Amino acid sequence: MTNGRKMNNRNAQRNRYSLSVIPKMPPIVCSSISVFLIVFSALSCIARTAIEDFPVKFPPLRTGADFEAHAQLKADRKLTSEEIEKRDLLIQLLLDKDATKIPLPEWQEKDNYRWDFVIFRRQYAAELLGSRIAHKSAIPILVKVAKNQKKQQYFLGEHKYSQREQEVLQKYIQEREVSIRIASLQALSRIADKAIIPHLIDFLATDLHGHAIRYLQFLLDEALQKQYQNASQSRTVSGFFGYQTDQSAVERQKVIQRLKVWWQENQKNIVIVRSKTLPER
Repeated sequence: MTNGRKMNNRNAQRNRYSLSVIPKMPPIVCSSISVFLIVFSALSCIARTAIEDFPVKFPPLRTGADFEAHAQLKADRKLTSEEIEKRDLLIQLLLDKDATKIPLPEWQEKDNYRWDFVIFRRQYAAELLGSRIAHKSAIPILVKVAKNQKKQQYFLGEHKYSQREQEVLQKYIQEREVSIRIASLQALSRIADKAIIPHLIDFLATDLHGHAIRYLQFLLDEALQKQYQNASQSRTVSGFFGYQTDQSAVERQKVIQRLKVWWQENQKNIVIVRSKTLPER
């Protein structure tokens, strides 16, 4: 027997042994995985279609130059009439929690899960206000939506649900509402205007403090590193001002106070640079 044939036999034996030690999955597990893949594929198609049906159209960002151009948008520029129209429509979509002012497409309106499309639409509108409009005129509405912790009651459609089902669905929707607040806060951080910093500092006192500190660090860490290049402590917002995710409300309030004093003294020398990382949608 040649060396080549011996090697092939050895590999075949090794493969048979490797397969023999892998436990066989029960049929129910295989079925569950198949169902999951089918559902995931269907949801992906629905999400893509929902984007296509979105009532505000923007040209796609295809090249690095496109992304760079949007990254350099100035918050105090004079908006064109088209930009004003799109901004106002996005604000309407963000606030339209029951899709009464701007109806959903007919196929979404009749869907059992219409509120999912409404939540998606509101979240996407917030993201576009930050990534494609990025104007200081959008700051007040983004702050308002991000700070709103009031539990929203969504219209569930004309489908018949029991009282228990309605309670469960409303609770689920209220949990999803947080994604809209986070999207609004992220959009706020993408507007290259100094006016956003005091708002982000204030958000450290809310349930979104973990997101707010991340955006503050992106915007202010470079300035801190230049100002305190010889300092021994960590030259980051969290390191320099003492922020920790698990600290008490009293300790976090001290951090907020230190940040406000520092910002008041140094804001004239700081340039806010807009994030070049745009949302995936």
